[in-house]
Amino acid sequence: MLLPSEVVKAKTQVVVGNMEASSSDVYKKMITRNGIRSLFVGFDAQIMRDAPFYAFFFGTYELNCYLFRTYVPSMPEELNYFLRYVLTVLFHCLFVCASCIDDL
Repeated sequence: MLLPSEVVKAKTQVVVGNMEASSSDVYKKMITRNGIRSLFVGFDAQIMRDAPFYAFFFGTYELNCYLFRTYVPSMPEELNYFLRYVLTVLFHCLFVCASCIDDL
């Protein structure tokens, strides 16, 4: 998990036996038992999962921008907007869906 608040939220959701436990109680227990490192559990796994995706995504985005500027300089601005932003969002959604399948 990337954010400490997400770690606390997940641990609060799985508290068994104490239905009155709040997020602040879970936070205090985490800090006293395991220190500040307990708030960043899963950070390395998140980075290892997301880094290749973002490298591919931004790399292909910049490559496409360069290719469109080089080989299609007289492209109308409306088509340029469509190709740069709409297709980028579409490909981003496809890759996010593909990465969500791995999480299941």
